[in-house]
Amino acid sequence: MPSKDSLPPPPPDIPLQLTRSKLYPIQAWYCIGIFISIIAILQWISFFHSKFARWRQKSENFDLEQVQLHRHRGFSWHRLPSGFINAYRALAFRSTLEIGKSYSLTMAEVLITVAYIIFLFVWEFINSMSPADAARILSEYF
Repeated sequence: MPSKDSLPPPPPDIPLQLTRSKLYPIQAWYCIGIFISIIAILQWISFFHSKFARWRQKSENFDLEQVQLHRHRGFSWHRLPSGFINAYRALAFRSTLEIGKSYSLTMAEVLITVAYIIFLFVWEFINSMSPADAARILSEYF
């Protein structure tokens, strides 16, 4: 039996809350940094792809008057990324979601919003406790 002078122990989740409140701003900066890094990597890939495509086109010596206008091309692996990008652009920016009579959203806006909501839920629940830990902490409260 504890003495009358001793203080009751603090609730078991207080240190956990303090740690998470200290780490929250750091995690927010990591998320901003990851977002900027992804955009930067995609921009660099686009930049280098455009330079490489121009370089390859300039390196081929051909006479424009001798080129056939309607040349049948077969399947080519190096055009596959361009095909995926064009398909994404067609679906994301030409397809719309009509809300009411006067408001519409492109699928790109919808996808970004859904991805943001999923990110927020993952970030919120990633530090949650397992059911066994929650039962142990709740049993210590009572």
